[in-house]
Amino acid sequence: MCKLEEGPRHWGEITRTGEDSFDLTNRQSKETVTIAYSEVRGIGIAKAYPRTRPQSTAEKTLQRTGDIIETILLVPLRILELFLVPQC
Repeated sequence: MCKLEEGPRHWGEITRTGEDSFDLTNRQSKETVTIAYSEVRGIGIAKAYPRTRPQSTAEKTLQRTGDIIETILLVPLRILELFLVPQC
């Protein structure tokens, strides 16, 4: 999101940068607007573009451990379903 000194806000991705301006392209409408750096009052990140951070080793380990536990718990349940659920 780009707020200008005067005029509307513009949403999109920066697709070109120059010495005194940049192009902002809206993904949905495919509209491109050239904006001078001197016109910009503020720039923000829209909710459609969340700030992501790399996952730590501890978080990855917890995720993998959760996946393994889920598999261990669900396999016997799936086997039971095969024998206990009547086949139509």
